[in-house]
Amino acid sequence: MTQQLTLPDIPASTGPARRARHTFGLLSQQPAPTAMDPDGVALVDACRHCDCKRRLANTGPRMGAKRAWSLDGGATWVDKAPPCFLKKER
Repeated sequence: MTQQLTLPDIPASTGPARRARHTFGLLSQQPAPTAMDPDGVALVDACRHCDCKRRLANTGPRMGAKRAWSLDGGATWVDKAPPCFLKKER
């Protein structure tokens, strides 16, 4: 991967390199109980580049399949995917 060139009057970014997309791996099953389904199960997979987890579970008012993402190991889930940051440079 080559370094991206900068514009003449704008300094180069000092932030860490990041990927545009997550690369998720193997699925695992975790319990996801709800009021309507106490035995509910969620499918969870983790990104290979960062610590993000993605969950597919039947949640919400209509119990439809819904995707959620977590950056703290599954303690809190949000509806919008966070950007993917590399753990380390290769």
